[in-house]
Amino acid sequence: MTHSQQACLELTMISGAERTRPARALATPPLQLSRARYDNPTVPAELHLTLTHLGGVLAGDRYHIDIAMGTAAQAMLLPAAATQIYTMPMGTAEQHSQLRTAPGAQLYWQTAPQILFSEAHYQQTTQIALAPRARVLLSDILVAGRLAHGEAWQFAHYSSRTEIYDLDGQLLGGDRIVLEPQRRSPVRCGVMGRYPILGTLWLLGDTFDAEHIARQINADERAISAAVLPTRCGLVVRLLGEHLAATQQALHALAVTFARRTPG
Repeated sequence: MTHSQQACLELTMISGAERTRPARALATPPLQLSRARYDNPTVPAELHLTLTHLGGVLAGDRYHIDIAMGTAAQAMLLPAAATQIYTMPMGTAEQHSQLRTAPGAQLYWQTAPQILFSEAHYQQTTQIALAPRARVLLSDILVAGRLAHGEAWQFAHYSSRTEIYDLDGQLLGGDRIVLEPQRRSPVRCGVMGRYPILGTLWLLGDTFDAEHIARQINADERAISAAVLPTRCGLVVRLLGEHLAATQQALHALAVTFARRTPG
């Protein structure tokens, strides 16, 4: 049976009347967006939203996500659950995300962990337009299969490309990951080793003290490292994990810790 699904999320958030609110919020199935909430009493202006994926990802699926943050807007976008990326004997699935920020905006976007089934073929791109004094905290987790079923590193292809630009379109930094376990196993020293979960946290913005944060993180004894990005645009943190819940909690703790620090 041929399956092809197009879905999109269009979300614009603006600051006004002492809180951030969605000026536009459109989600087409299987994506679903929660109502606006203000869950954090210490930051009452911060908008909280939950993004749900109803069902798994099949061959031919295409997802387009467009998020815009207005001046001084503050928001947190969280997932309801992990996303299952199913077996794809033929074809591939894709997600393309675009995030635009205005000066002083702050977004913490915790994307849904991606569980890649056997023979899954998946690729994603993320482009971020970073304004002066804006902050973007973006977390992403890759799970190498249905670990409880003993399935690990049996997917066919995974690729992820992230690019950060200034508002004039100049490239500030970027990163690309390509994993094809059937061609070259990542279960080796210097790649994934014994860990089946890869967590990534981007801390983007010119108000982060990237070198100081990187020194703190690199002193940690866990399987974690941080690299400073060029042109004062922030840093990227990588964390290897054995359990999904623990990896999520660790990335979330890092994001909340550094998001709450007063900009330098």
